[in-house]
Amino acid sequence: MLCDNNEKIRLSFREHHLYGRENEVAVITEAFCRVSNGKKESLFIGGFSGSGKSRLVNGLTARIDAVGGYLLTHKFDQMSQERSILDVVAMFNYLCLLIKEKSSQRDLISLVDDLVQVFGSDWSTLARLIPYINAIVPQLEQSADSRGEVGIRKNWCDKSVFTVVESLLCDTIGPSCLFFVGTYRSNEVADDDEILCLTQRLKSFGVPTIMLSLEGLNPSDLNTMVSDALCVFPRLTEPLSNIIYQKTKGNPFFVIAFMRLLVDSWLLEYSFNARRWVWNHDDIHSMDITSNVLHLLSSKMNGLSTCIQSALKVAACFGIKVKESLVKTLSSNPEHSDICDNLNQVVMEGLMIKGSSSEYQFVHDKIREAAYGLIPEKDRAQYHYSLGMTLYSITKGNVTNDMLFSVADQIKHGIGNLAAESPELQLDFAKLFELSSSKAVACSDHLALCTYLEHALLLLLAGHWKSHYEIKSCYSYGGVEKAQCNLQEMMPQFHSIEEKLPAQALLAKSEYNPVHCLENDFSCCNFLILVLSSY
Repeated sequence: MLCDNNEKIRLSFREHHLYGRENEVAVITEAFCRVSNGKKESLFIGGFSGSGKSRLVNGLTARIDAVGGYLLTHKFDQMSQERSILDVVAMFNYLCLLIKEKSSQRDLISLVDDLVQVFGSDWSTLARLIPYINAIVPQLEQSADSRGEVGIRKNWCDKSVFTVVESLLCDTIGPSCLFFVGTYRSNEVADDDEILCLTQRLKSFGVPTIMLSLEGLNPSDLNTMVSDALCVFPRLTEPLSNIIYQKTKGNPFFVIAFMRLLVDSWLLEYSFNARRWVWNHDDIHSMDITSNVLHLLSSKMNGLSTCIQSALKVAACFGIKVKESLVKTLSSNPEHSDICDNLNQVVMEGLMIKGSSSEYQFVHDKIREAAYGLIPEKDRAQYHYSLGMTLYSITKGNVTNDMLFSVADQIKHGIGNLAAESPELQLDFAKLFELSSSKAVACSDHLALCTYLEHALLLLLAGHWKSHYEIKSCYSYGGVEKAQCNLQEMMPQFHSIEEKLPAQALLAKSEYNPVHCLENDFSCCNFLILVLSSY
């Protein structure tokens, strides 16, 4: 038990203990043992938000470390869905660091020999896509950079994260000992959702695929959880746990949120005289609490100070996690000068954690949703835009790669309000989105590329061919017919044959093999960025 400044004792939940999940743990353990012996398998865990999916998966960490394996995890959220492939690239970048940390020099040299043999002249492409691969054997970095031509990244072009996963698991000549675990909210996906379609495709390819569904805890397991949190015998906590079960239906995350709300409301408190936790059974039973966990979390957040709420709103705009470097950049603005201290207070409240990777992360996506809900829906676009403008004004002319996407993603929310802004600002933002497109191409993220290009195009002014020739017109990715039409419209605008040649070559290529050129290839997208960028 912990005590805060107001002498209020806090509950002590066993954070890494899984209640009532013995059968699921056994299934995962058996699957992991099979994979460790040279198999490939996939496991999908469905359940309502807060049912303990992530905690169940995290239980694999110790087993993976024990056998010398590598664990890559990532949580996709709605704020980053347009850059999903970038997140995948970041995971493989991190894998390179893990391999270097855990492998001997002899093993590293053998690994690099294998990679060079497989990729051959495309090694430089791999090194550009996953820069940290040079950390495995640094002496190869110079040779990788010295090869001038960068080939088309055929494996990841125009593919979703699900397709990447499918390719890895279904590759019959690829590596073994591969265990993929995916989680999803079963109440938020339809029967034809992509993740469920992926499970069917994997099964059809013969990949062993296990489906688990997590329900709420039963009353007995819930009572054990309450008993442990209060350090009170189960026979004494059973009346309280029965009420909690009625209110929460046994959802573990909801149970924790509800009990903390009881403590904050002084309906559940530690009695120093009795030397144990006490509660008012009737008052708790009569509480008018909706079954929606967001209601509980919002109630807790509304009780926090205005400064703490402001920090929560800012963090929520960037997704499930926000880099500390970005937070420090924001703190240089007077309006957000105390955001670092306020986020540290949020960590003290148990709503976020500060990880070893120098970032603040919400402990659950429902907490991020509740924090985002503090911003009225009608004000959200402007709130994002204001954050983007603040970051842009601070970093203008010196936007680092890890900050670029954050700035662009915030500004794009208010792009519809830029008509009244100065032409210079519109052109500045067009350049910002074009630069973001270039970075997306470097990571082979086609969806992000198209999104940034579309926003860049929206900001190009009428008559820009004459007034700002250096910002040439282009089109967003929209299929062969649209591509050909726009290329033909662009031809008369170029000033020299050197400028026309790439467009003419791409047009000819599209007519000869349109599907390969414009739907499965990045060459057209590379050209689009070229015609946008000669600043």
